[in-house]
Amino acid sequence: MNIATRTAFDQSTASGPLLSLDEIAAARRALGLPNRHKVSHRNHHLGLSHPDWQAMEARGLATVRRSSEDGAPSLWRLTRAAAEAALLPGERLNPDDFPA
Repeated sequence: MNIATRTAFDQSTASGPLLSLDEIAAARRALGLPNRHKVSHRNHHLGLSHPDWQAMEARGLATVRRSSEDGAPSLWRLTRAAAEAALLPGERLNPDDFPA
């Protein structure tokens, strides 16, 4: 079982996994993972509309700040629940990005 499959399996609930494998990959990139410290170092994705981010937003797992200019990128951020679902064993969230 690869890392992404293992993560999706570990976070499964009776209604299915919280994040799809593609969403896990997008969330991990937004968190700056993996890295040697095993700690997230950001919580954002700056880009144009993307189905994974739109789906997470629709389920309340991400927020978006859209630009007022046509064709400009939007700023996407993960909720704590989504960020925690994307972590692998031994990794943690930076408290500066996710205060208690």
